[in-house]
Amino acid sequence: MKQIIQKKDLVYLIIFTSTLNILLFTKDFYQNPKIFEAMGFLSSVVSIILSILAIIYTFFQNFHSSSTIEQINNSSKNLTDISFKINETMNFVQKASENLNLELENKFSGVKKDIDDVTRKAISDSFKDIIKYNSEDMVVNSKDYKNIISKLMHFSEKFNVKNTLIEIEKFSNNAETSIDEIEAVMSNIVVDNALVDTLKLGTGMGFFICFIEILSILDVFNYAKTDNGLKFTKGKNNIKDLLK
Repeated sequence: MKQIIQKKDLVYLIIFTSTLNILLFTKDFYQNPKIFEAMGFLSSVVSIILSILAIIYTFFQNFHSSSTIEQINNSSKNLTDISFKINETMNFVQKASENLNLELENKFSGVKKDIDDVTRKAISDSFKDIIKYNSEDMVVNSKDYKNIISKLMHFSEKFNVKNTLIEIEKFSNNAETSIDEIEAVMSNIVVDNALVDTLKLGTGMGFFICFIEILSILDVFNYAKTDNGLKFTKGKNNIKDLLK
């Protein structure tokens, strides 16, 4: 069976061999002083050689350290320059963004003003046409509600009044009418194809607001604001026969 030498056995063997060599060396050379002189000289030479090697190693180590420190300083300077350039770029981007936002805001303000002006003009022209269509002045009186609504319904060149009344009639049966439902009606009020969809919604909104106010004065339909839209209720005056 093969024996395996353990680590501690190897240590014991080295200690024993070293001790035996020291004993044999001492026995053979302890009476010869030249041996000890040679050993002392050899130790001095070895010490000198090791000192020279240590000096050379220290010199190259310091040179390498200086080179590394210089590289670190250069890298630090480069990082500082890059950081400065990044800050300049960020400031430029921020100023450009602010200028762009200001320019867009000015443009959209101008567009919004143009849309508002066109919307008001369209509504004003439409009501002027209503007045011209009638040979006599229209006086809003709840007693004459059928005649007034009938005249409005016959004016169908720009606004679909009858469909709007039908939708409001449906809304009056609901507990609440959402803003989206009202906007859908506003978009479909205008039948003037000369207007784009955005202007149709704005014009329809203006007409719808004026129209429900007229209906409220005529006591045909009343409305009240709610959290999510409007609440329409039927008034005392019935117009079902006009919607047939």
